[in-house]
Amino acid sequence: MGAVSTAIKGAVWRSQVACLEQLRWKQRVRAELAAPTQALVDEPPSIVEWVSIEHPLALCSTIERLFGQDEVARFGAAATVGLLDSSLRPVLQGIFAVFGANPHSLFGRSELIVRAILRGGGASYTRVGEREGDVDYTVDWPEIPAAYWRMWRGSLTHGFTLCRCSGTIAPPSISDSGRAARFRLSWE
Repeated sequence: MGAVSTAIKGAVWRSQVACLEQLRWKQRVRAELAAPTQALVDEPPSIVEWVSIEHPLALCSTIERLFGQDEVARFGAAATVGLLDSSLRPVLQGIFAVFGANPHSLFGRSELIVRAILRGGGASYTRVGEREGDVDYTVDWPEIPAAYWRMWRGSLTHGFTLCRCSGTIAPPSISDSGRAARFRLSWE
């Protein structure tokens, strides 16, 4: 897939905009974005439309520049909660009904989840131990800022909540000009 077709679902973007409002960051972040991204913040597309990856990349980079690395991860976690309410709930319910509500089942189906929200990306999971695994993500775009992967790290933490366990996600190991990231997951 070429870089032009790399995009996120409108549902993801809408949850990110709602999170900006919830955190009371919307106006401050919006002021720092380029005009096309500002327009999408002001009028998000429908949940089924695609939004070019350039916009969430700009959003994550701006949040990190304004508020720091920890806050971009917190943003990812909070935006994920909103996304679950809009479009991912049926996918997750299906995974848990068939495979059980545990981290291996959830993260082992990362490719399915990614296909539901990201065009031009992929995922794979490797079980490392009884309560440990590596999840790898790729995004087909020339350069992905580290802030984007830090946002994903925050998003992934919500997986433990869904599985009703506590766990940790190591900082991403980023490669391929930022287009790939590996996260080590461990849980109790």
